[in-house]
Amino acid sequence: MHNFRPSNFLRLRVKKIGLEKNFDLMSWIITASIRIADHFLPPESRVAEFAKMFELSVHSLQATEDSDEQLTWARAAISFISTPAHVERMLTIYKDGIKVRGDKVFQLDQDMKWDVVIHAASLNLPEWEKLLKQEETCDGSDRGQRKIRTAKASPPIPEIKESTWNEIFNDTSLSRYFMIASMTGFVWWDQYQSGLLAKYEDLFFDNIIQVSKTRSIEVTEPFVQHLFPFYSSNLDRVLARAQSLVSTLSDEKEAPIKRLLKESIDDVVRRQK
Repeated sequence: MHNFRPSNFLRLRVKKIGLEKNFDLMSWIITASIRIADHFLPPESRVAEFAKMFELSVHSLQATEDSDEQLTWARAAISFISTPAHVERMLTIYKDGIKVRGDKVFQLDQDMKWDVVIHAASLNLPEWEKLLKQEETCDGSDRGQRKIRTAKASPPIPEIKESTWNEIFNDTSLSRYFMIASMTGFVWWDQYQSGLLAKYEDLFFDNIIQVSKTRSIEVTEPFVQHLFPFYSSNLDRVLARAQSLVSTLSDEKEAPIKRLLKESIDDVVRRQK
């Protein structure tokens, strides 16, 4: 297994899902597949692998009468959205539901609706702001407010990315949860935003040490987890920059940030295998 590529491992999991009859095990396999894809696939492999999982998820959603399985497959489909066509398909389900076995219509729950709207925002589709306001009237909770922040940070517009970046790094009054919500919308791992984010690769390394000196480790950790430039089209360059930075850090005074960066370096190396 040492040299087994993550993409091959993911394909085996897809086949296993199609054969699995135990619902709990099936749910675990789906969750693990998402984690593998998120953490170990390089950007160029994500679209193809996600597309297979998306199609499997929608097909499986329609093929089951079990309400718990329907929820699981619908959530999986949203997690594996990777193309504009997928977003459009989920927007249709968002509006009209989808026919499932038993001659019934499955409707997305509130959480799923938020996530579909966020995906629409990430492509700057014409109706995303209207849909966002619609969901805001349905869900005024703190969770809803975090979803709104994620959506508003998501459009592939340079001015939005810059203002979001500046808020994240400069507004120390921002709660940790709101900060993470904005970070989630700032970074999209797809070919439609990777070029837009290129200038933030160096800005991350230029600023992360100062963050670690002025904020707690609990606040610094999301900066590394969410903003480290895994999305880069040149991971070799990112790896070299990260390794160079780590080599300058003290094992004692700067141990927490050094550990976080080394963990990210390990993730980059795994993605490249």
